[in-house]
Amino acid sequence: MVAALDVDRTAAAQVSEPRPPETAGDAERRITRQFAIFVGAGYLAYLLISIPSIGASFDFMRSWWAIGAPIAVFGSGLAIGAAGIVGSQRWIRWTTQIAAAAFLVAVLLTPIGWTGVHTSIASGLWYATFMGLVAVALGLQPGIRPLVYLLVVSTAVVVCNTPVKDAGVRVAPLPDLAFAFAYSMPYVCATVIGVRTARLLDQTRDATYRLAAETAAAQARTAERARFDALTHDGVMATLLGAARMGNTTDVRALAGRTLDDLDDLAAPSTPDATVSAATAARRLRAVVTDLDDTVRPDISLPAEPDTVDYPTTVVQTITAATGEAVRNSLRHAHAPTRDVRVDLRENTIEVSVVDDGRGFAPDDVAPHRLGIAVSIVGRMRQVDGGDADVSSTPGRGTRVAITWRR
Repeated sequence: MVAALDVDRTAAAQVSEPRPPETAGDAERRITRQFAIFVGAGYLAYLLISIPSIGASFDFMRSWWAIGAPIAVFGSGLAIGAAGIVGSQRWIRWTTQIAAAAFLVAVLLTPIGWTGVHTSIASGLWYATFMGLVAVALGLQPGIRPLVYLLVVSTAVVVCNTPVKDAGVRVAPLPDLAFAFAYSMPYVCATVIGVRTARLLDQTRDATYRLAAETAAAQARTAERARFDALTHDGVMATLLGAARMGNTTDVRALAGRTLDDLDDLAAPSTPDATVSAATAARRLRAVVTDLDDTVRPDISLPAEPDTVDYPTTVVQTITAATGEAVRNSLRHAHAPTRDVRVDLRENTIEVSVVDDGRGFAPDDVAPHRLGIAVSIVGRMRQVDGGDADVSSTPGRGTRVAITWRR
């Protein structure tokens, strides 16, 4: 019985595998990519706006700085947008760090690159107008580093840029620093909160799917215990009573043989090469359906020689568990007077349909926390090579669950 649950435990382990902290989930990847493209577009816009200021910087900055600083700052910023378009999380992470370093280095090299000539431009050097954008880019990194960086770079800009300006356009350093930091801080915080929210969404979704997978595995274990109890009652006890009353007869020997076969099925190790016959698969599917709803008699179609057609044990286990979940969902939610289960076992395919005439539902309106279909049926089947499942339903017109496997 324990061996028969290997597939469900494996599925639960796959879903419940914790994501490493440095690995982004789907939501975090999407929002990080969108922010990266936005930052890259911002750099492009500021480059176009700053062209006159970059040209003017040649009047009071040495040529190596006037040429090298814009190339380093805007080149690294545009690389963030390119990484966002490509969608590589690693490149987004590296380009944002490089852009932040390039901007800070360009600012700190200002005193060395300055020729001593003052400028009458109110903002001073071109980089003073968009230092918040660099911090927004760094906001794609986790933690409070973007805010620390914003404070450091704001201080550096005020300290290095103020001496370059004429006395008539200079502003007191402390108010200038406070304004620069306060103006940029909301945008940086919005980026940090957006990325953090996306990560929390991924973690919450992972935890929900993990719980659903564990619940599905627990339900499978309960179903296997019920099968074992039923086999003990209907097979073992019936064989012993038959032997006590009728002795060693042909019927008793046949019942004992079937019971032993069923016990072997339950105890058989679920190795990758293990197989079960079509006849055994039919017994398992019939048992899981009738254990849940004894009013249903599955319509099972077998190959001409069912004992000679074999299926992988893991496939039969998975289909049996998914079929049980489909019947269980119908019993719980459909409020259907009747339900029909059809099983078609062929040499290279297995098809199961569970149909009811209940109240149905709109698949698009299923609440996110209702994961019985997503995890226990569709998700479970798609973890098996060749497996798939489809759920179709219309409010007031019943539900059909189609479970398929192709070799």
